Order: sequence, then structure tokens, then C-alpha cells
Amino acid sequence: MEIRLKTLTPLWTGGVDGTCDRLHETGIIGSLRWWYEVIVRGLGGMACHAVSDPRCPTKVKVGTSEKQVWCVACDLFGCTGWGRRFRLRFAEDGVQGYAQRDQRDQINVRPSGRNRGWYYGAGRLGNDPANPELRGQLIVLREDQGAVINQLTVPLALVAAWGGLGARTQHGFGVVRATVWEGSQQCAADLDRFLSYIEAKKAEHANAPNVSAAPRLDEFFFSRFRFALTGEWWKHVDGLRTGDGRLRAWVSKHSVPVAPAVKNQLRFGAFLPTVRSNRIENDLFGSLSPRQAAKIHVSSAYLLDDKTWEVRVWGWIPGSLQQREQVLNELHAALTKPPLWNQALGTTLSHVDYEWKEQGNPPRCQPPCLEPCTTTAEFLRRLL
Repeated sequence: MEIRLKTLTPLWTGGVDGTCDRLHETGIIGSLRWWYEVIVRGLGGMACHAVSDPRCPTKVKVGTSEKQVWCVACDLFGCTGWGRRFRLRFAEDGVQGYAQRDQRDQINVRPSGRNRGWYYGAGRLGNDPANPELRGQLIVLREDQGAVINQLTVPLALVAAWGGLGARTQHGFGVVRATVWEGSQQCAADLDRFLSYIEAKKAEHANAPNVSAAPRLDEFFFSRFRFALTGEWWKHVDGLRTGDGRLRAWVSKHSVPVAPAVKNQLRFGAFLPTVRSNRIENDLFGSLSPRQAAKIHVSSAYLLDDKTWEVRVWGWIPGSLQQREQVLNELHAALTKPPLWNQALGTTLSHVDYEWKEQGNPPRCQPPCLEPCTTTAEFLRRLL
């Protein structure tokens, strides 16, 4: 099966020297696994922690005996003692977002009030500036080729619509469009098969230990924001050093690293008082010491047409967080009004066009669904 990825922002897949020296398929596979686990857990299925306990294989009781089982994620992506069911190869590595020579040669984005800021490597984009596309081949290694492909197209389609692929998505990397499905009927049929497969596997893992405090789709929000901006508007983004030739090379490929400016306003501004008063900034936005991954991701801005730019904001707000509703309300209020964007982008927007999706269709959703999506399966269907 051929996979085509149109890179809307640079894609980061890591490298041994701290640069994205080429497109590492393992980085894409690891990201797809993470999204697959998010979906499976949201649907009530079993997806273990691949690097910490409980992990596969798990012993479960079947009648009076025990047998080893793998969660659906390990069954598809592999684990110790069990090989991955597929191989992913890319015919081209793309080009760098700018000419990066080594790890030290990075763009430093330092918004107002920050001492260090964020450091950006070059990432990879498709080879053709007019249509930056990467082409890959999905090779199924075992039986049930259709089932394996089907289990991968759903998370890839979710990533392409609302999230990010690869590493450093919290910095704005990895926004892609993927050629996966042909038409809405095919999309619906593939999703039905995906849901049926996960439902059938639940019984097999009914007695397996559950994974707590892990990302799950029913606790996610997804949003997209669009702005009509023309000219060299990026010169006014808080923290961008417009004289940096590397930054100009990046922007020339129709992407602007605005995530630091937006996250700086969210984390350190006055927009999220509940987060500040309860000291949960590190939980949501990450920290270096102790190392903690961000739960809220902001993409780079990417060009949709001659003057329309889009930014994605998505994340996992755990159901166990006592202040969850207040945090979501404040996030929504901050992101859907001009003041935050005007401060971050250095512009004078009077209106923000946006879409917002959550399970259950709360008043925050835009456009509102005619009926609430009370199940994760229905939520996933509406996302795709």
C-alpha cells in the first residue's frame, strides 16, 4: 500500500546526532503506535505501556488454565518476543526546513520574558516546494493484510485531520495530510471494520491488568484556528528573530513556528488562572526537571491558501484532573478570542474562525453537533 504524506509543517523523526538527518521510519511508527493506543484506550480496549509495567505479554485465565496474550497495540506494532506485523519504508527523505549543519545550528525562538526559549531543528519537508509530499510503502509481513492496513489507516487519518505525526509535536512539528482513504464511503467502511476488530478483542483481554493514567481519546480535545494574514506578518510574532536566515528559509516553505509564542501566552499569561492558582503548569505544558511531556500541543502555522493560515491546538486533559472543566473552559475562552492571538502573533485580529471537538458535544464545540456523541466510537467517527 502506498502512503503519501503532504508536509504542512516540518516533520521531526529524530537522529543520533540531535538533528533530523533523514526521515527515520521508526519515528513515524512510534508516533502511529502512540495514537493507536490513545484510540484503543478511549474505546475501552487494552493497550499496555510499551516501556513500563504492565506490559505485554500478559497472562490471563482461560477456564482453569493460563495463556499469554498481547494487547492489540503490541500485536500490531510488536514487543519483546513478538515482531511487528508490517514494515514502513519511505522512498524519499525530503529536504530540510533550512540548511542545518549540526545540533548547535538551531533556531532559537525566545518570546518576551523567557531566558532560554525553544530550540528548533530543521525537520524534513517534501522535496517539491509546490507540493511538498513524501511517499512511503506499507508492507504487511504476515497474514490478514487487509486487517493490518485497516488498523493503521484510522490513526493515520486522525493524525492528518487533527493532530501531528512524529516527535516534537508539542513544538509544532508534524502536521501532515495523508492520502489514505478514497471518499467518505470508504472512510466509513474502514472505520466500521476498525471498531469491530477492537470490540472483538475486548473479550480476549477482559482479565488483563488495565493501564491507568495513560492518554485516551475520550479525554482529548481538538481544535483548529484560521486567520487571514498577508505579507510578512510573521515578522511580528513574539520571539522570532526575523533577521535569522534560517528562519527566513523555514518561512519560505509556507510554515511559521508560532507554537512558542502561543504556549508562552497560555502558560505564563493571565489567560488560564485555574492552571496558575493550582500550579499544574508542568502537568499540562511539560517540564525539563523532572522531565515531563506536554499534554497540550500547538502546531506551527501553515498556509491553506493565498492568505489563510491555520494553527492546530489539541491535547489530553485527564479525567482525573479535579479542575478539568475549568481548564477546558479557560482554554476555550482564551483560544477562541483575539487577545491571546494578537499578543502572540503581534497582529490586530478582530475575529477568530475556529473548530473545536470534544466527546459529548459540550457547549465549547464548534460547530455544535446536532446530537451529542456520547460514545468514543461516535466521537471518532465525527473526527474523521
